[in-house]
Amino acid sequence: MTPGHNVPPPEKYEILQAIGRGGMGEVFLAKDLRLERQVAIKYIRRDLSSASWQVHLRQEAQLLAKLNHPNIVQIYDVIEQDGSLALVMEYVDGRNLHIHLRERRVDYVELLRWLAEIAAGLAAAHEAGVVHHDLKAENVLIGRDGVAKVTDFGIAKSGSDTNVDTLALGVLATSLLEGQRENTPVLQDFLRQLLQKNSSKRPSSHEAAQSFHRFWLDSTQNETPLPSKANAKMSPRKKATTLVVAALVIVAASAGLTLWLQHPVQHNYVAVLPTVIKMPGELNDQQQLNIRSTVQQALQQSVMATPKLALVSVGEVASVEGSFAEIARAVGADELISSSLDCGKSSCELTIERLSGDNLAVLKRRATSILVDSTLESYSIVQRQWRQLYPNSKANPDASELITEEAFREYLKLYQASYVGGGVQRETLGRLEVLLGDANRFLPLYDLYAHSALEMYDESGDVAYLDKLEAILTHAETWAGNSVLLRQSWFKVAIARRDYEMAAVEVKAMEGLSADEVLINKLNGDLFSYMTEYEKADHYYMKAVGLKPSRELYYSMGANYYDWGKPEKAIATLKISLDLYPNDIRTLGAMGMILMEGGYLDEAIARIKQSLAVQPHALNYNDLGLAYMLKGDYSNARKQFTIAYNEGSRKPEIILNMADAESLLGNKETAEQLYGQLVAQESASDDLVVLMFVSQSLAQMGLFEQAIAVLRRIEHNGVERPQMAFSAALVYTLAGQNIAAVVEIEQALNSNFGAIWFSLPWFDPLCAEPQFSDLLAQAGVVDRCANVNQYGL
Repeated sequence: MTPGHNVPPPEKYEILQAIGRGGMGEVFLAKDLRLERQVAIKYIRRDLSSASWQVHLRQEAQLLAKLNHPNIVQIYDVIEQDGSLALVMEYVDGRNLHIHLRERRVDYVELLRWLAEIAAGLAAAHEAGVVHHDLKAENVLIGRDGVAKVTDFGIAKSGSDTNVDTLALGVLATSLLEGQRENTPVLQDFLRQLLQKNSSKRPSSHEAAQSFHRFWLDSTQNETPLPSKANAKMSPRKKATTLVVAALVIVAASAGLTLWLQHPVQHNYVAVLPTVIKMPGELNDQQQLNIRSTVQQALQQSVMATPKLALVSVGEVASVEGSFAEIARAVGADELISSSLDCGKSSCELTIERLSGDNLAVLKRRATSILVDSTLESYSIVQRQWRQLYPNSKANPDASELITEEAFREYLKLYQASYVGGGVQRETLGRLEVLLGDANRFLPLYDLYAHSALEMYDESGDVAYLDKLEAILTHAETWAGNSVLLRQSWFKVAIARRDYEMAAVEVKAMEGLSADEVLINKLNGDLFSYMTEYEKADHYYMKAVGLKPSRELYYSMGANYYDWGKPEKAIATLKISLDLYPNDIRTLGAMGMILMEGGYLDEAIARIKQSLAVQPHALNYNDLGLAYMLKGDYSNARKQFTIAYNEGSRKPEIILNMADAESLLGNKETAEQLYGQLVAQESASDDLVVLMFVSQSLAQMGLFEQAIAVLRRIEHNGVERPQMAFSAALVYTLAGQNIAAVVEIEQALNSNFGAIWFSLPWFDPLCAEPQFSDLLAQAGVVDRCANVNQYGL
């Protein structure tokens, strides 16, 4: 099919079908032959394609192409061909909001979320200097994933009054929400503000996005039952509440989008045990590793692809030993999958067992032969055997159709290096990108890439890793559609970027895909913890642990208690985790930090070193440096910070810690250079935690007015965290404003911030203030100023 008016299809695109017609021209669904994705191509009417109008359209299209936001339909390209102009755009498989509302009932919660997304899209456009000028329900698309995207910026203008759009947003919001019994007085007042005749009194699009997001979050909380309403008669394994989701969830259907009342789906938790080679035959070490990894990978992927099964994480299973019953109890598994190999020269006899029930009896057993040097064929054989173990599982595409033997072997090497051989390296991502170019429909590659990219970002703080990951995930969605695995990766990206609105959208999307209830509760807990709503986070973590305890959940609960200012609960929770998983590096590191905060420095150092012995990690070296700094061992502190920096982490807190160590060692020039590096690198950041480090650095450089200005900027955003109070106390102390510093210290201590941090020498001048010593003594740090006072302070 080709466009009308005898216009040929543009090169590099295959026109599939017409999907719309508007005042400016026709829209066609097309295939991008280079990137293997679907796009929409809008052909501008020929009578609008005069030379001057083409120049105008081209300028506007180039302006719009710069808008890259999940709630705006992206323009990819502008094409001029045979006197005609065409726009190549993101294809959204769904309906416009006007049709959507006309054809089906939409839940109140969904309406609020869409308004938050529409406002977020407008805010991004306004920030780029673009005004829509024609916002209405017809120009909002709702995709299969339920996400709203603003489209048709056909008469958009740059540099004009954004109040036109906020008024249109008010009109749209009022039409959607008018008469809803759930409307609160606060929301109704906000709608009136959007419709103010005086444009200067209307909220900005950014403020509207924040407000609608808050209204949406409040509405979702009203739907969550309290733990006391849980069914007390449920078994201990399935107890601790079934989350009743009262929101209507959007799911894809062939004729459009269907709504149903989504209830949580009960999942069985399956642990895939490490494959055992009983008889290695003539296999060398690498062949044994390859065949074990192949069998385990095939089994794990099969669990994830089977409805109503949830995979117990590989790390959890690998960290426990004992009988089958002991392992199942430790990891909270309902069923175990065991596999063993008896090998000869070129082949192995594989036995797979499904163990289930209270006694973990063998429910089903399969035996087959696999070739040692054909790992890909072995992978496919295992997946075919899986369908005999679980008859209700769906058939996976044959792996040989998705990836070559050579590429699969390379994938296995990278997987082994990332999960077994000491962690992710920089070159891992490059090698994975090459593989994705050759095997871009082999889903496990995307999962490994996401794991690797997020690990590298966590180590380095370099957002380029997130940018690449987003591009990879976007490509995956063009053929894999909506999957829980991809949505989890998007959730992690959103959290890394502190885009909590998008993170909440991803959790909702996973609910609509009937994701594991433990996973949904855990992710909600993570989200609220990052948002510093610790009590809500604890509620979700408790629900998840009640369904299935795991080291990941215990770690998250402990970290949440710590951030909440409840160190005793944090330590108790982490000790439970270490009893089950004694070598978990994250739990050991977290325990070390909490012990450090409590002043138990030797024990903290021992825990952190134990973690580093299991697996070196830049952030744990940083924590070890902090422990040595608090002990007064500044040389050892500098050594650990330098290791963390050289490991590839360029996070601002590590640069700040390196500078602090140099300062305490008396190396003022080196310290000044490092403080200056951090300020130059991060002053423009909109991350308030990073600005906290900038403020400290400016104060250490003697730039007190600038440091205090940054503090004011943080306070203006309403951030109230103990760490912020510590930063303010340090800045005011260095600036000689002792009374203000003591006020901040009191606030930090009242929020359970570790008093030991105020033992650092920079706070010595506060010994002239009696209240300082009294506050620290009440917090358990006695004689703080004993050695300072003798010098006349």
